[in-house]
Amino acid sequence: MPADLLTSIGQSNPALPGLGRMTAGMMLAFTTDSQILDLEASLFEPPLLNHMAATGQSGFDLYRFSEGLWRFIDVSRPSLTSADHGYRFNLPFSADRMGRYLLYFPLYNAVKGLRLKVESGAVCHAWQPYQDPPVLIYGTSLTQGACASRPGLAYPAMLGRKWGVAITNFGFSGNALLEPVMAQAITRQVVSAIIIDCEANAGAADVLESRLPAFIETIRTVHRQTPLILVSRMPWLGEWHDQAFHERRRRYHRFQQAMAETRQDIEPLLYLSGEALLSEDASACTVDGIHLNDHGFAMLADQFDRLAGPWLVRQGILKQKGVTSCEN
Repeated sequence: MPADLLTSIGQSNPALPGLGRMTAGMMLAFTTDSQILDLEASLFEPPLLNHMAATGQSGFDLYRFSEGLWRFIDVSRPSLTSADHGYRFNLPFSADRMGRYLLYFPLYNAVKGLRLKVESGAVCHAWQPYQDPPVLIYGTSLTQGACASRPGLAYPAMLGRKWGVAITNFGFSGNALLEPVMAQAITRQVVSAIIIDCEANAGAADVLESRLPAFIETIRTVHRQTPLILVSRMPWLGEWHDQAFHERRRRYHRFQQAMAETRQDIEPLLYLSGEALLSEDASACTVDGIHLNDHGFAMLADQFDRLAGPWLVRQGILKQKGVTSCEN
């Protein structure tokens, strides 16, 4: 996030600048004919979370576009005790030699410095894989990527590859609280569509009902016809033995659904119920009953594609539902 934006959002919530400096959603696209890529990274801190793989928190995740698909190559292994780490990626040989790559940045760390080196005599160029404006996702720790084992397995990254679009990741772990300054920040972004998935944080803080209408109205002052997707929270395992917790989620579900169905002034808007986003027992999809593992993220991305992809096609945002694409 730009420094001026970090300063402005920090005035309303001191936790936001630190989260905004984390590099979830950042990626570097390049072409090279090298068969070796050496990475040297200086991060803000070692991986500290005890429920998330270090490779997801602090690793760099490399993909190559080949035969119409994005294929995982390797992920760097960060140090558990140092903020600095190096790694050598061995790149696959191909007949035309020149490969197209995406390098995803760490989900729960900030990058202070990065150096990439190719083998002697090789060429390396910046590359723009996606030509259209990005889809912006504003959300919680799930949007930021907790608890994917690699950055490329967070659901925003998966959707980017499925849909063939860039994703602007506004995931603020524990702090998607619908502050007015965040709505203003979204109005400053050039986007093709906007996804809001904040209930897990804004609902827990009991500000969802009081803030969400004005939040969307502020966005609509600039992004008047931008397709907007509103997502309610997925069920948490704790609801099985806490009826009040379950009823509060159902109340927020009804509130958001009613907004989507009655507020014609904020269309085009699609409402997605969180209950439809995990299609099986959630105990197999999370690390702690809340945060998703790789299986959960894959299921979430597939369901999101199935439920929202056709609507985005009709809105003219996606060229074709569920087809992985890459610009030449």
